[in-house]
Amino acid sequence: MKIRLTDYMDRSIQHDGFQLKPKDAYETAQNIEEIFLRNSSWFRRPKPMHYLEIRRQYKNLRPGMEQFHPGVVDLMTQPEIIAQLGFPVDDEGNVSYPF
Repeated sequence: MKIRLTDYMDRSIQHDGFQLKPKDAYETAQNIEEIFLRNSSWFRRPKPMHYLEIRRQYKNLRPGMEQFHPGVVDLMTQPEIIAQLGFPVDDEGNVSYPF
């Protein structure tokens, strides 16, 4: 997946009163991609992950966010926000890595 800041410049990434600015959306998408890539290998495609697992790993990846902005990671990793960032989310909350 090629994540570019320009992909988020003209889009409104928001859900239930929470909104990500373009730069924040870009960085969030990069962090989610990093989580997927850390859970794959050279010859394995990234497997779908439940959004709660992504949330847990995101907090481990960026521990300062939860410390300095409590609850923001939970808002950023809502299924609706993740889907708007370009990651497919199924009805059960499983997130797939787009190819």
